[in-house]
Amino acid sequence: MKTLFRFTRLLFFVLPLCTQGQLRDTFQHAFEPLPNTLFQSSFLHDQSALYQVLGDHYPLDSFDGTIPSRILRPTDFEIMYEDLYMSQRLDSNGRRAGGKPAYLMTFDSFNTAYHAQSEKVDCPLHLCWMRYNELDTLALSSGRFDFEGGQWKLPPTTIVLDSARNYALHNKNVHSSALASVHTKEVFLAGGNVLSHFATGASTTIKFVLPDTLIQQNIGGVDAYWVDFDDGKGFVQLVPNQTIAIVYHAFANGVEWAEKFIRIRARQGTSWRECAFRLQLIFAAPRADTAFSSASLPPSKCLNAKPAEPAWVTVDFADSTKGFQKPVVVVEGFEGTDQPFGYLHYESVASGYVFNSNGDRIYTHMSKLAWLMDSLLLRNHDIVYVDFEESKLAVEENAE
Repeated sequence: MKTLFRFTRLLFFVLPLCTQGQLRDTFQHAFEPLPNTLFQSSFLHDQSALYQVLGDHYPLDSFDGTIPSRILRPTDFEIMYEDLYMSQRLDSNGRRAGGKPAYLMTFDSFNTAYHAQSEKVDCPLHLCWMRYNELDTLALSSGRFDFEGGQWKLPPTTIVLDSARNYALHNKNVHSSALASVHTKEVFLAGGNVLSHFATGASTTIKFVLPDTLIQQNIGGVDAYWVDFDDGKGFVQLVPNQTIAIVYHAFANGVEWAEKFIRIRARQGTSWRECAFRLQLIFAAPRADTAFSSASLPPSKCLNAKPAEPAWVTVDFADSTKGFQKPVVVVEGFEGTDQPFGYLHYESVASGYVFNSNGDRIYTHMSKLAWLMDSLLLRNHDIVYVDFEESKLAVEENAE
């Protein structure tokens, strides 16, 4: 199967791509003639453009729920989620055969649902347990499928061997024969997209929830959910939509970094699946006195307008009873990330622990800036930290 489209992989990296939609539609068009009855899962992995381009680097079958599980990183999750979404056999209205709703929502819809839950708890959990189909590598060479005019098709039921139509081969079981080349696999993706938490004390309470809006499956139902929050108490059963508060403690005085591995399990009958993700905890992080958005400020008297993108301003007084004495304004520079406000914020810079969207520690050299900020506070300087929502804008725009 991969051999057939190997040449396209090179073209994708050499030639400019027009749009993701065109790329997706090209592969979906190639498999469109095949009957949906061949794919009981409503997913055909071969029609996903991401699978054809990145399948060797982001294989879905590497997250099949085997225990012990692999660690699911948010960037890997997004790519595999999109890969799975492109595998769905949907009509022009985004519905399955028979007008039924899709098993998997779009990633934008998933993000919207996740952010809605993030407003309620510290770390929402999500779970996706899907069966999907793939064609084996001998699907064409075995004669179970045809490839004609750029599309996959079932072989004809009658093949005429000569122009006089004297000899013919009849194959009335082309559908059953094709099924022999259709394999069923599973993918189990579960985790959370909130990967770092800064606590001002030696302990912190984090609220988790697994909302039913973030549970997606096509396996016929899930009987139970269990989670090990890495708090020393092992697995506890979790009911969908139930908020559970977990207390974590530091083991020393001062700023401390603890990495937790959260494991999520789901059961159907006697079959278990597991997936895990990391949660970074920073204890005794510096506590600022106040923080606000620049969007809440009145328009500038100089420009008589508000900036295009706001900034988050954090103020840490040397002595909060005296207000500003000797303020020092710390303004972030260019930060090459599409995350709103980026990875650098007051808590991360002031503590010296900065994490990216995968929960990996980055910018370790910036711990020296944390020492500098401590020294300034000790010398009665007030810290005003300005964090731009979009740090890649021109200096003049953010200066507004």
